[in-house]
Parts: sequence; C-alpha cells; structure tokens
Amino acid sequence: MSQQLYEQYETYMTELSKSSGLLMDTYPHSLPIITLVLYYAMLVLLPKLLAPKKNSDGQKPSPPGTVLKFVMASWNLFLSIVSAFMVLGIVVPYSTILRERGL
Repeated sequence: MSQQLYEQYETYMTELSKSSGLLMDTYPHSLPIITLVLYYAMLVLLPKLLAPKKNSDGQKPSPPGTVLKFVMASWNLFLSIVSAFMVLGIVVPYSTILRERGL
C-alpha cells in the first residue's frame, strides 16, 4: 500500500513539474524577485497603515479595531494550517522512504 502511494506521489510530482506555468519556465528568477519586492513594499507601507491613530481630542491612541483583529486572526490561522500541511507533506514521504530504504 505505501509503495503504491509513494509511486502515485512520484507520478503526480513529475506531472506537476512538467505542467508548471510558462512564467516560471521562461523566467525562473521572477518568483524570488517579485516576492522580495512585495515583501519590502509591505515593510515600508504596513507600519504606516497600521500605526495607532490618535483620538479626535489628540490624547491617547485608539486600540486596534475589530476588523484589524479579525484580519490578523484569520492570517494567523491561515499560516498555521499551511504550516501543518507543509509538515505533513515533508514527514509522510520522508518516513515512507526511511521505512523502505532505512538510513
């Protein structure tokens, strides 16, 4: 059963690598460059957008709104779920290989 599952996984990954997008085939450096540009834009813009706003009387900054709290909670949940899938995606094939071939 595990050997068949592993072979299906290898077939899927081979087919996936053959059908990758044209952009990544032609310009493989584009993904890291685009990611870095977006990351640096986020580093510059987000602190300005998320800075605490002063109340109308100019005294104390107001606490984050419920929308911001919801967005941050959703983002953290998304990161947790993606991390769990990545761990499973690494541990399952790796443990299968270790069981079959040993160290």
